[in-house]
Amino acid sequence: MLTWALIGLGLAAGGVGWAWTRSSRPRMSSVDWPALLSQVAAEYGGRAVTAHPIGLRATVDGLSVTLSLFDVERGPVRTRAEVDVPLPNAKPLRLHLAWDTLAPAKGFDHVPVIDLPIRELVGAVTVRADDEAAAASFVADVAWDLVDVRREALAEAVEVTVRGGYLQLTVHGMQADEITIDRVVRVAARLAHGVERKPSAE
Repeated sequence: MLTWALIGLGLAAGGVGWAWTRSSRPRMSSVDWPALLSQVAAEYGGRAVTAHPIGLRATVDGLSVTLSLFDVERGPVRTRAEVDVPLPNAKPLRLHLAWDTLAPAKGFDHVPVIDLPIRELVGAVTVRADDEAAAASFVADVAWDLVDVRREALAEAVEVTVRGGYLQLTVHGMQADEITIDRVVRVAARLAHGVERKPSAE
């Protein structure tokens, strides 16, 4: 009986310590977002956006990048980052890559699903594109960038959408801090350069 009592006390103490550690972590709703976003934007000579949705605008690797953050007050499980990058030199391409997201982006329902062997992306991955060769080459080039940004952000899911002369990187359920936001905008710029390098099937 004494042994079980000691084990019970140990588990209780461990539970208290775990709960204290979780509660002592800073909540995302308490982050000084204007200061954090200004600091990241300043690295690229850009500016923070403090109106809803909060975010930043900057030039990253020669491309205009706009980051928008949604639901930051609801914590990391709900926080979503969207990064939009124009593609001035890319040939027309419609592509949507969904990694552990449930539904295709709006307007992609009738775009063909392409079966690609993407061993780097562990989980449910769906790729839709109107140019199979360009999509296969692009995804092969950027797979490790997607792994990197998802791991860095502790994200639940990732999407990449290319259409209308823009690329959008969406990171769902991310832990947003200075390092993560910097990584997200850098990866979005790399993805955009990757699209511009891909020849069209035409």
